[in-house]
Amino acid sequence: MKTKVIILSAFMAVLAIPATMAQSLVNTPATVTLGTPLTLTLQPSSPNLNFGNLNIPTSQGTCVLSPTGVPTYNNVVGTSTPNSVSFIVTGGASKTIAITVPSGTVALTGAQTGTTINLSDFQTNLPTLTLDAITGSATFGVGATLTLNPTDKDDTYTGTFPVSVAYN
Repeated sequence: MKTKVIILSAFMAVLAIPATMAQSLVNTPATVTLGTPLTLTLQPSSPNLNFGNLNIPTSQGTCVLSPTGVPTYNNVVGTSTPNSVSFIVTGGASKTIAITVPSGTVALTGAQTGTTINLSDFQTNLPTLTLDAITGSATFGVGATLTLNPTDKDDTYTGTFPVSVAYN
């Protein structure tokens, strides 16, 4: 009987070996980086890109409105004060962000005529920006070029264009 118990114990030990040899353990690292989300809002004092009142030119003309609101007229006469659009961006203190404006043209549509005129050459005064170390915020402006033709109609033209910010 003693021999049977020893043989049975040896047999069970052999069966247990593959089960322990088949196990392997790896401690896998895990990481996460948390950050403050970016918020982009229009600055209340300058909430839209406004070229003001312009006269229809006798030949093609432009009004270039800088990101700081300074107009440059080429064959166009401005009869009111224009303003660039300003934004407030808030996020992580001292973080660097990139600003993206349209790279093509954006059509503005006449409220009464349905005709369009084009904005192009969008620019910002700060293509990259570092947020304030204490408040985590900063402001920037956006300007563009408005092209006018003698065939454009008397109307008020409106439209929208995208501006986005992202952490670098």
